[in-house]
Amino acid sequence: MIFKVTSVEIYNLNSQKIIESNDNYINIEKLNNGMYYYKIYSNDKILNGKLIIKH
Repeated sequence: MIFKVTSVEIYNLNSQKIIESNDNYINIEKLNNGMYYYKIYSNDKILNGKLIIKH
């Protein structure tokens, strides 16, 4: 499946939005190690998932 990403949001475990981006990339260097949730928006779909950061 190929779709055009319109925006991406990353949330911490307290459901607080910590990153929102409309760019083609997201800088996660400043995120602490741990688990986060993401939402990827396209024109007609929303993808949800978990993201684990380990530097």
